[in-house]
Amino acid sequence: MHSAVSAGFSQMETALREIRRRRADRGTVTLSLSSAFISHWLMPRYARFQQAVPHINLRFEVISGVLRGDVDEVDLGLRLYDPTRKWQSWEFFPEVVLPVCSPEYLHRVGAVGESADVSQHTLIHLTTTTMDWEEYGARTGLDCRRPGNSLSFSDSALVLQAALLGQGIALGWVSAVSGALREGLLVPASSRLIRTEKEYRLVARPGSIRQEVRRVLDWLVSEMREDVAAITQQYALFRDT
Repeated sequence: MHSAVSAGFSQMETALREIRRRRADRGTVTLSLSSAFISHWLMPRYARFQQAVPHINLRFEVISGVLRGDVDEVDLGLRLYDPTRKWQSWEFFPEVVLPVCSPEYLHRVGAVGESADVSQHTLIHLTTTTMDWEEYGARTGLDCRRPGNSLSFSDSALVLQAALLGQGIALGWVSAVSGALREGLLVPASSRLIRTEKEYRLVARPGSIRQEVRRVLDWLVSEMREDVAAITQQYALFRDT
């Protein structure tokens, strides 16, 4: 009996601490995002975020590889849409994958599968991913099994950083590289993009969301819409995306 009562009080204390923490953090929005998205999409425009959405702090739950996991402990997450999950969700970007590299690398080595053979390229791999180079090759008719060299990382941000530094070609998820494409820091390394028919959505646990979370959500969606318009105008291969 005593242990049951103690357990009950312990649960109540935990719940009260969580309520107090959330009240204290009303000005903080917690986001569950990939390291690539944070590093190469969000951080380059953080000053713009501060101007558009002032007095809101961001806290990140960083995911190094595949965007998976629950969102019960965060305000918003970016996930592939799963109709079986009881999440609230908002459209963000379809899953589109294409090889990307730096302009310098493209000038020096050429496009993969077009002006240069795959054996002349360095392919940059993410070790845990929803699509690797072998699958990309199988879906596009390009044999990617024997590159000249390869680099492998367990963190998606490092994959894109290596590409930005001109070290090779990476598979880029456009939801993470749209900003770099827009700025010309990365360029398509092939016209063979893949539309998987899946989509990334911003998701949240069921229930009402705070005004601060809504403001961050609206800003993220607005910024991505601007990116879509810009890269569609810049690159013909996106005009059917």
